[in-house]
Amino acid sequence: MFEIDQVLDMRPGVSLKAGGQGMRYLCRIMKKDDYIYYEEPKWFVESKEH
Repeated sequence: MFEIDQVLDMRPGVSLKAGGQGMRYLCRIMKKDDYIYYEEPKWFVESKEH
């Protein structure tokens, strides 16, 4: 679990990797910007490619 430092943007969005559709949030977490998604009733993030 991570604490969100700041929400930079919020808009309807689609996760192309996970296939979910809902709200997309651009958040600053531990000095890094990343997208998190809310698709009722779940929050998720896309997996990172290695």
